[in-house]
Amino acid sequence: MIDNLLEADSLNAYGKITRRQTTFWDIVLTDSGPHRIYFHGKHEFFFHGEDFLGFAVYDNHPLLMDYVEEWRNVYLASAVEDTEPLISRLSQAVADLTGNWRPVYRYLNSCFGTRALLQSGNGLLLAGPRTIVDGISPLFAEYGVATSILKGMPARGAPRVLVLG
Repeated sequence: MIDNLLEADSLNAYGKITRRQTTFWDIVLTDSGPHRIYFHGKHEFFFHGEDFLGFAVYDNHPLLMDYVEEWRNVYLASAVEDTEPLISRLSQAVADLTGNWRPVYRYLNSCFGTRALLQSGNGLLLAGPRTIVDGISPLFAEYGVATSILKGMPARGAPRVLVLG
C-alpha cells in the first residue's frame, strides 16, 4: 500500500493520521485525499502526533539496524568506580551511531540499574546490534572495563521503515 502513495508523488504533502489500528493507519493527504497504510509483519511503532508534513519509506535507516543486524551481548567482567562519565559517553555514542533515533536505554539491561551493574562488575550490561556494540566497545577499554562480548539475536529480515514528519 505504501508503494501506491510513493507513486502518487505525495512525499512532501501535508497529512493527518485519522485512524490508528494495529495493522493499519488511515491518513488524509491534502493533495490526494484519504489513504490506508497496511502494516505487514510490523516490529514496532512510535507515534508522536497526528499531523505530519511529508513522509518517506526507507530500506536503509538507523531504525532498521535493530532488525537487519545480528545482535551482540556485552557482559561485564570488572567493576567501574565512577560510573557517570562512562554512562554519559555510552549515551552519546549510541545517539551518534543511530543519528539520534535511538537512546542508550533501549539497549541497556532493564532488569538491573546501570550504575549498580557497572559497580558490581558482572552481568549483562547491554544487548544491541553489531554496529552499536562495535562502536561503543572502545569506551570500555578507555575506562578500564573488562567485558565479554557474545553473539545475541540473529538478524530478522529486511524490513522497511515509514517515517512521517
